[in-house]
Amino acid sequence: MTTMFNISEAVSIGLHICTWLAQQENAETFFSTRKISSTFRFSTHHVAKVVQKLMRAGILDTTRGGQGGIRLAQHPDEITVYAIYVAIDGEVTISNCLLDPGVCLGNCCVLGRWMAEESQRMVAMMKETTLSAVLKSVEK
Repeated sequence: MTTMFNISEAVSIGLHICTWLAQQENAETFFSTRKISSTFRFSTHHVAKVVQKLMRAGILDTTRGGQGGIRLAQHPDEITVYAIYVAIDGEVTISNCLLDPGVCLGNCCVLGRWMAEESQRMVAMMKETTLSAVLKSVEK
């Protein structure tokens, strides 16, 4: 199955983890990555890699030990979808064409300009959309 909006599995995992954590009633509680992995049926190794990137970006707090785990490092109002994306996959590069640059440079491509504009709109929306906003849209 293909989708119009294609993001990496790692970003999808990061968005799911952060949204799930934002839904929890006690923001101070640390949750086991093993529990989260089993909840979503994600690979524990892949979750660990994603968590490490989100921790380095200051999006997640982690602690070790029997009561260890992860929690959001900031309030959901302060974490944007774009920040999660960038923490995991890096800054978005916007291309002027869907074709390989060897085929089309995109400097006179009508479709490429349109796609670049739509990509810029998507990035802007991701920069404006917080985890809190995502939760509000899901609750509707």
